[in-house]
Amino acid sequence: MKKKNTILLIIIILVTIILIINRLTQDKKENFCIDKMIDNNLATNNSKTVLLIHGYPEPIYEDSYLYKFFKDRDYNIIAPYLFAPEFKLTKEEAKKYIESKLNNKAPDVIVGVSMGGLIAPQIALDYPTSKLVMIATGPYVKTNVEILNDVVLNGEPKLLSTVFRIGKSIPTWLYSIFYKTFNHPKVTDSERILVEKHIRENWSCVTSIPVEEDIEVASFLASTDNTELLKKLENKTIIFAGDSDIMMPASLSTKLNDFIKNSKLIISKDRLHYSVFNEKNYEDLDDFLSN
Repeated sequence: MKKKNTILLIIIILVTIILIINRLTQDKKENFCIDKMIDNNLATNNSKTVLLIHGYPEPIYEDSYLYKFFKDRDYNIIAPYLFAPEFKLTKEEAKKYIESKLNNKAPDVIVGVSMGGLIAPQIALDYPTSKLVMIATGPYVKTNVEILNDVVLNGEPKLLSTVFRIGKSIPTWLYSIFYKTFNHPKVTDSERILVEKHIRENWSCVTSIPVEEDIEVASFLASTDNTELLKKLENKTIIFAGDSDIMMPASLSTKLNDFIKNSKLIISKDRLHYSVFNEKNYEDLDDFLSN
């Protein structure tokens, strides 16, 4: 424990020094999340409906692969923003908020992405005929980065508040270094530009979320284990995972597949957490939805 506290103290000191440098260089953060967020329209009764439950920190955007897939197939898309100030992020309140967006309509498809995959089964239990799509998620959270497990999932609220407040002030270029150090993206030169774009947008979303919401997220992640609930699901389910995902490792998706009785697992090669689902998976999802 003393060793972990010493490491954390060193990290805080280093980050503080970097913050001073960042203030001097006036690194400007983008407002990607605010600019790109789609409207959370209520469900209507005259079309197929898909419920998209996003992860942390990015909501669903019009240029995302998921949105494009369902939009091109004439679905009414419901994509509630989970960090809205109207409710606290607990299983009970999140479910109530999402139900209000469904407007008394049973969704044809329920999609849970990353953290959203911890909420999706709570909704699916009430709609057993809805098809369930789980992307880069698991029955619970356990990353392959031990410091994240120790600090975020097991940290005290006061410590988390300090870590989040300091962390959100680091410059984008430093976040990019951390991101690539942990994820080791295997990309071509042409793909590198897209990775850098994703990192900038991801960090913009992280910094746009209030610290109080971050603490709610950490508490939600630490307290959620859907193992027993998943065994009760009757929904036809498809699970997408990436073999290079360190945030929600494919081993967690394998557990999902074991727990959900009517499920199919697809593990894609060289996919990081953010890239588990893309246009190469459209055919798999089309086949799943049409059968």
